[in-house]
Amino acid sequence: MWLIELAFLTIFWTWIACAVLLWRLSLIRANAQPAPGGALVWEPVALRASDGHPLGAWRLRVPDANAPWVILCEGPERPGQRLADLAATLQGSGLHVLWLGFRTQSPGRRRMSSFGLREQLDVEGALVWLGRQADVSARPYGVYGRAMGATAALLVAARDERIGALIAEDPAPSIQAELARRLHAAGFPGQPFGWFLAAAYRLRFGAWPVRIRPMVCAEASQARALRVAHEPVEPAAVSQFFTQALQRSITRRADDRAQTARAAG
Repeated sequence: MWLIELAFLTIFWTWIACAVLLWRLSLIRANAQPAPGGALVWEPVALRASDGHPLGAWRLRVPDANAPWVILCEGPERPGQRLADLAATLQGSGLHVLWLGFRTQSPGRRRMSSFGLREQLDVEGALVWLGRQADVSARPYGVYGRAMGATAALLVAARDERIGALIAEDPAPSIQAELARRLHAAGFPGQPFGWFLAAAYRLRFGAWPVRIRPMVCAEASQARALRVAHEPVEPAAVSQFFTQALQRSITRRADDRAQTARAAG
């Protein structure tokens, strides 16, 4: 009998320890805003995720109101100068920029990251916000995501045709793989901690992490142009990709509308 009790207590306390470990691994330091620096003039905007969670974002506009928009989705860590350089390059190429602050990057207390599962609702909120702006033309948008931002963007692109072009830089193969990577970095063995960590994630966020696979979503992406990179992409290459891909997507959709109008007439 005591062996059964010992086994039960071992499993119970291991699960409790893994729940605390998940909290520690996914806790993100709150960031008040991006640090763009330089001569860029950022305009703060307030928007909401598709589940109603308030978000912060910053837009960088160009004189041409009809120019395409690119959404920047950074990972959970504090945005760095590299993303600011990318924003400056995009603006220099004649593209509007919306720098999205995820819910984990809101000012205030530190928050747990779901590594893309809930953050995809933030990306959806940015798309909805752009679509509701009177000075933003209805068109497909570009999205650049890095790390967790890439994971969230891929999950959305798999079902949302509003994303006309997407660069996903260093996405996780699955959220289970991301948890395993963080577990290893923290010095814990993969098993049995991986099993308990997955169970804790399921209870906290409502989905098994092994089933959330961004790379599978990449194959089903609705984006007309998709680039998945596991190394940093130079800002000039990012700008060229979006400029060409979004213009092709806009032209293609205009042709589709014209064909539909002719067929209806």
